[in-house]
Amino acid sequence: EAICRTFHREGAWAEVVSPFEYNKALHTGVVPDRIHWNGPYKPEPAIEKALKGGSIIHIDNFDELARVERVAERERVAILQAHRTRLQDRRNTIDGAPCAHGAPVAVVNPATGMPFAEVAGAGKADLDRAFSAASISFGQWRHTPWADRTALLRKFADAVAADEEALATLVTLEQGRPLAFARAEVRRNAEAIRQMAQLVVQPAVLKDDDRSHAVLHYRPLGVVAAIAPWNVPVTMAVGKLLHALHAGNTLVL
Repeated sequence: EAICRTFHREGAWAEVVSPFEYNKALHTGVVPDRIHWNGPYKPEPAIEKALKGGSIIHIDNFDELARVERVAERERVAILQAHRTRLQDRRNTIDGAPCAHGAPVAVVNPATGMPFAEVAGAGKADLDRAFSAASISFGQWRHTPWADRTALLRKFADAVAADEEALATLVTLEQGRPLAFARAEVRRNAEAIRQMAQLVVQPAVLKDDDRSHAVLHYRPLGVVAAIAPWNVPVTMAVGKLLHALHAGNTLVL
């Protein structure tokens, strides 16, 4: 308590994550409008107390937003500034361009029971367009030299690594998975792509003698149709993309 009082006398604010810590900050002499309330647990009576005192409240989910608005309306407390989080808009990508022809589908955060994003639904026409585009791309990709193919895979790995925090946050919001585990999943997949990019598949000589000569060539087959389930979604998606592209195929995920 003495340490906290010293910091506050020097001008430090208090960041709290529970009603107990909020009351403790008040007890140590912090004025309410220099308290920043973070954390996912904010019961309505505590929100009322914080709003009346002019504290800054970090709203973590839609349920909290509803409670804040309800308390503000009931107690006639003015909210000086509020930021409402917009639903993330996730579109399909076909032939390198965004596509959102279908009706939007809500993605629900299991921790709150509230939607946090919308994805575009896809119909038969969208699927036909995707496979048509993948078939056209296959004609060029299958002949792409190994050096160019693996260079692009390394760029893919760099892009996944650069978006680690955004991808991990999305996994956590969608699954309720601990953020540390989600980050580790993204990190593992970026490394898996880099390792695969080091593998160059060469023709294998099966037989070579006076009577015959047989060589096994690995040739791409075409367009791969892939379905990634919800569990470990980055691993499921990257694993299918990685092996198909590395082998010279194209893919619709």
